[in-house]
Amino acid sequence: MKKAMFFLPMIVLLSSCATGNVVQVRETQIPRSKVIALDAPRAPWVIEIKNHLKTKGFKVLRWSTRTHVTEQIAGTRIEQFNESEVKYVLVIEGFAPYDWEKRWAKRCIEGCYNFDHISAYLVDTATNKTILNISGSGYSEKCHPMSGTIFSDIANAVDDAWN
Repeated sequence: MKKAMFFLPMIVLLSSCATGNVVQVRETQIPRSKVIALDAPRAPWVIEIKNHLKTKGFKVLRWSTRTHVTEQIAGTRIEQFNESEVKYVLVIEGFAPYDWEKRWAKRCIEGCYNFDHISAYLVDTATNKTILNISGSGYSEKCHPMSGTIFSDIANAVDDAWN
C-alpha cells in the first residue's frame, strides 16, 4: 500500500509533461538548405521554438513572403499574388497562458508554459502539402520536475525532415 501511495503521485506528475506526438507524412528527406519561415502567433513561447530551431542549424524567417507579384495572364486578365520566398513554412498553433496570475495558478514559476494544446505543421509551399505534424499538451521545458519536451520535439522532428 505504501508503494502505491509513492508511485501514484509520480505517475500523475510525469503524465502532465508536454511531449510531442510526431506524424511524418513524407517518406523522403528534404535535400535543401535549412531555411524555414514561421507562421505563428505573436506569443513569447514562439521564441523558444525559434531558438531550438536555430540550435539545429536552421535559418528562421518571420515571414514566408514579402514579394507581391502582378502577372498579365491574358489580354484583359491580370492576377496578383504573394510569391513565397521560402519553400517550407512551419505553421504553429497553440494556447498557453503566459500572464503571471494564470501561470502562478498552474504552479510553475521557472518560466515554462502549460499548453492546453500545441500543434506544428511543416508545409511545402510549392505543393501545399503537409510534410509532418507535431502535437502535444502539458508543461513545456524549464518546469522541474514536470518539464516536458515539446519545444525540443518540434525542433527535432523538423530537423529529422532534412538530410
